[in-house]
Amino acid sequence: MVMQNSCRVFADLVVIFISKDLPSVFNYKHKIMMEGLKGKKTIYLETLDNLYQELTQACPITLGGRKFVLMGLLYDVHRVHRFFSQIESNLLRTPDVQNLLWYDADVDYKEWSEKLAIGREVKPIFPSAEKEDTPILAATLNGQIIKLRDTLLRIHHILNKYRMTLDEGKTLYNYEYSQFAHQHESKIIADFEEWKDQFDDNEELVKRNLKGKYTSEMLALFQSGFLNTRLYAQIETDKSDFEEEMKTLKFEKIPADIDIEIYYSALREIFDYKNQVVVPQHGLVGKFFFKHRKEISEEQRTALFRFIKMTLLIQEEKNPKPQQEALNYEGIKIAMIRTYFPKCSKALNKDYNTAWLAGYMNALMESEHREKLARDWAIPNKRDTIVCLIIGALKEADVLKGSYSDMAKLLDKKNARTLAKYVGQAKKHDLADWTKEYIEEQPKT
Repeated sequence: MVMQNSCRVFADLVVIFISKDLPSVFNYKHKIMMEGLKGKKTIYLETLDNLYQELTQACPITLGGRKFVLMGLLYDVHRVHRFFSQIESNLLRTPDVQNLLWYDADVDYKEWSEKLAIGREVKPIFPSAEKEDTPILAATLNGQIIKLRDTLLRIHHILNKYRMTLDEGKTLYNYEYSQFAHQHESKIIADFEEWKDQFDDNEELVKRNLKGKYTSEMLALFQSGFLNTRLYAQIETDKSDFEEEMKTLKFEKIPADIDIEIYYSALREIFDYKNQVVVPQHGLVGKFFFKHRKEISEEQRTALFRFIKMTLLIQEEKNPKPQQEALNYEGIKIAMIRTYFPKCSKALNKDYNTAWLAGYMNALMESEHREKLARDWAIPNKRDTIVCLIIGALKEADVLKGSYSDMAKLLDKKNARTLAKYVGQAKKHDLADWTKEYIEEQPKT
């Protein structure tokens, strides 16, 4: 009796001890998994797998070893239980929608609850001993495993009953699309440009074939199986609403196992129709992802977003490209020569004159700096900085004499303090280096 009571107290102390947030082997594994999944398993499956291996492979040789193994198992089971209890709490509140797909991406919580029934058989796992002094510890471990099993079963029921709202669907769609864009968008754009290349820059030919490109991408989406979960429901659906839309689609080489009307009907459950193409309803697509998360593969998800991106590229190609406004290379030259250089004539080095400055501006606006200067000059609130940059570059090259403040006052006494800062920035700008090189190559007046 004394031995049993002491074991019961010892088991209680172990539970109290492992309730503390102290470092452990499990915590270390948890940290590594949270930092990035290197394999194919999610943290949830990895955690349950690791625990299951511990429970099934623990086999001490001695009685003392049995006690320590039970303590270690109790420690880790409790930690795992706390981990999944937190997930249950998250689900009972408003969870982050991007986590919803991950919680059971590769875990069947009901199946795992049943699998961990091994907890009831902990005692027979170990070899028998003449003197058994750990029944309370083993019972405590079994009790913790039962708690974990119950938690996993509750998570299963919560996820099964969860109904995502449209707003949550939009959030999930945006998250999924951002993941796709990060990994695949540049490849999709390259594929589209490669498709256009076959027409040798003939815009008319490209536009003539856009409809065929659109339908071929839609057919590829159908063939991916993304919509398969909804096909049976479309068999008896009235498709008259889509008859006019269907007439605009020109599919080629349709596989025998694809009924275009049924597939298109399933697509239109989650897509609108605008400007003669289908466009995703983000909330509905997100809800579709969640509802069919067990059936939709990564390849099918990528196929959907490829189709969406390709449709956008096709629509952009249809629209006339805006003509880029011609840059005014002369405007900046005229302003400097007629307005700003005369203001600084008092600071002009005796070796230079206004004709030399005009030649300098002509050369500058034919240099590698011309595009940047002209683009910035087109923005009115950037013009002061450009003027000061050029004046500052001439000062750094000793064409103009005086301090930054002197140059600024010549340009505009009222705003001299601000302009002096702009003039001073030329010291670190490559325009000053270009000006010095220009002077070395050009004769003085």
